[in-house]
Amino acid sequence: MSDKFDLRAQELGMKFRPPLAHPSTVNAPPRNYTQETKDGLLISRDVAIPTRYGNHLFADIFLPAGLGTGKVAPIICYTPYGKQVGMKYYSEHILHATGIHPSHVSEYAGFEAADPMVFCARGYAVLNVDIPGLWYGEGKASFVSPLEAEAFYDLIEVMVRGVHLTV
Repeated sequence: MSDKFDLRAQELGMKFRPPLAHPSTVNAPPRNYTQETKDGLLISRDVAIPTRYGNHLFADIFLPAGLGTGKVAPIICYTPYGKQVGMKYYSEHILHATGIHPSHVSEYAGFEAADPMVFCARGYAVLNVDIPGLWYGEGKASFVSPLEAEAFYDLIEVMVRGVHLTV
């Protein structure tokens, strides 16, 4: 964590507590950058996105495979729920009463996030991003704060440069 972050948080009067859980508490895989093509998707996992405070957000980026070259528009799913445990798990084990049948979501869909199998097929990229301080996002969690907004801004700036959104 950078001194700049802590100084800005102090200016804003923010206080922090340690996280209540860690990805290991739900048997999530450890953070590890990988890239593969599977099911018509180019999948990059745990892509490090730098922020102005020196910490990183980590994103799973899903691109449509086989579209040739060019940039695609991103759907950014920026969530405190963690990108490591997919919606299929929740629909099978926790959310039975919601009526979300496991066959209605792909193995790539995050909790409360766009399903890459649906949106990549329509020419979009899908980014599932761990927010600062939760799951594998570095830093301190500061929900709906100027600091979190700045991290989201930094994410968008990296995406606008097209570093990870070119097929």
